[in-house]
Amino acid sequence: MKLKKTVINGQTVYVEVQEGQKDEDTIEVIKMPKVDIPHMAEFDAHFHRHHHHRDDDEDEEKEEREEKDDDEDDDEADEDEVELSPKMKKLMRMLPFLGEEDLHVMLDKILADDEAVKGLSLVHLMPFLGEEDCDRLFLRALEKGEKITQAMVPFVSEKCLAALVDAYMEGKQKDLDVDMLYPFLDSETLKKLLHFELAKQD
Repeated sequence: MKLKKTVINGQTVYVEVQEGQKDEDTIEVIKMPKVDIPHMAEFDAHFHRHHHHRDDDEDEEKEEREEKDDDEDDDEADEDEVELSPKMKKLMRMLPFLGEEDLHVMLDKILADDEAVKGLSLVHLMPFLGEEDCDRLFLRALEKGEKITQAMVPFVSEKCLAALVDAYMEGKQKDLDVDMLYPFLDSETLKKLLHFELAKQD
């Protein structure tokens, strides 16, 4: 394929030389009409302003959503946290390194309302216990009417969660965020909850 240099509206381009044409390096100046769209400049300016403004709004909305999420996380953390003594803070730092027997000592003290562990968070203890022990702590908290938090839910059995749903339907856990339970409920408990919600009056 042979090309020749051509200038179109001040731009140098190379076009293919067709058969029968001379292939010398010639320059041919071709004038193409300039198309002027009315109000194009105004349209460009309007589009730029609108697009830029929309991006700013989206950025602001994103920042507001992130701040709201952070505030909600902080609120939940504040609700879960109790002002702990230096002793309790030290015990919490020890938890990951305790053996099963030592953890059961802590568990028994909590179940017995021993003053030695007063203020110790169940949420901090549960990750180091078996499901059976977690169930014992959970059912005790439920029986005493203590607030059930989202952090407890993954560590307990479906049986415990069914008991929690029953307490919610009986009005004993009015502040419970029931939406957080859905991924952890068995089909029977979820169905029971569905019928309960359907029967509610608006």
